[in-house]
Amino acid sequence: MSRPKRLLLGITLALSSLPVSPAIPSTSASPFGEKAVDQTRFIAVAAPIGDGSSHQLLILEQVSNQRACWREQGVNPTLVEPLLTQFNFAGICGRSLDANGYSIRIAGQELGLSYRLRIRRQEGNLLLVGVPDSPRYSELLLGSTRGETNSFAKIFLNSGWEFTKRTFGYQTLGHIYLSNPALSTVSALPRDFQASSRVISDTPHLSEGRLSVSSQTSRQFGAAVPPGPDQGSLRPSNLAYQPPLRRGNIPYGNPTRGQTIISSLFGKRPNPFGSGTVFHKGMDLSGPNGTPIISTGAGRVVKSKKAGAYGNHVMIDHGNGFRTLYAHLSNRAVQENQAVRRGQIIGSLGSSGRTTGPHLHYEIHHKGEAIDPKPYVLD
Repeated sequence: MSRPKRLLLGITLALSSLPVSPAIPSTSASPFGEKAVDQTRFIAVAAPIGDGSSHQLLILEQVSNQRACWREQGVNPTLVEPLLTQFNFAGICGRSLDANGYSIRIAGQELGLSYRLRIRRQEGNLLLVGVPDSPRYSELLLGSTRGETNSFAKIFLNSGWEFTKRTFGYQTLGHIYLSNPALSTVSALPRDFQASSRVISDTPHLSEGRLSVSSQTSRQFGAAVPPGPDQGSLRPSNLAYQPPLRRGNIPYGNPTRGQTIISSLFGKRPNPFGSGTVFHKGMDLSGPNGTPIISTGAGRVVKSKKAGAYGNHVMIDHGNGFRTLYAHLSNRAVQENQAVRRGQIIGSLGSSGRTTGPHLHYEIHHKGEAIDPKPYVLD
């Protein structure tokens, strides 16, 4: 081999041995910070769905030492018994079941909307995977159970990943991050930009990062209820709906003034309270309890009550065929038949009704049908 060819080969081999970061989207600045926590007081669990042929992520927290929240036994995999199902665990244990309770954070950036956490069965193992919503970005491998089972199993996080808590100002919130402060984010790189141990090959998705469980497991976590009013079927034409020109009382803007993170979008998703999929008729905005909720348009309050899965909720008629709904509030600041102006506080964010964590469920209706709020919220 000639000297130039040997030199070129040496350079190629040297470059190929360098560590390569996966393609991860850059995001805008978040209003939330994060706080380090005692890792021994948290556990990530692969929770079985139905017969255990598939799993989804459950995170448990030992809040106080009054009673143990879980028990571990065995190796490869380590099986987990969720003891909190045997007593009233309020104030003792915490549990996060879906994207309202946990998300991915990398290098200080929120990636909860860009990545969904899923459990994937692969080659005799259960893997915790961050699956991107865009095919332009790489999948992330966060951990594994080190063995296969149809039961509850402990997920061991890979090196660099840790539990942290979301903060807002000086307040520590209940939301849990699976955080990797050392992994860099880069913008708009091709999906085949691979070669990291944290990146795995593309395989079919299981479901959204939500605990869609059997009726038995749902009863264990207090969620065995039928689909409620924020789930149903809609005509496909609604998905393509674009907002008209601003005028009069048409609702637009963020009902939380940007002090939240979008945790679930409008459209089809796995049922967080049972099996199968449902149509989510609104947008979920996750944030601190008590965050002020404002009306996104002038109008008149047609509902202000506590009822059913919505819990405390307010509905406003804006005219022009538009109505908005604000659900799971901790309190309501307006009454029925009251006139409101755009930007007026109508209540506070909470977790009343059927929820898996504090968030605002926000819907926009036009001529009696739910439409995608995203173009209006981000307008």
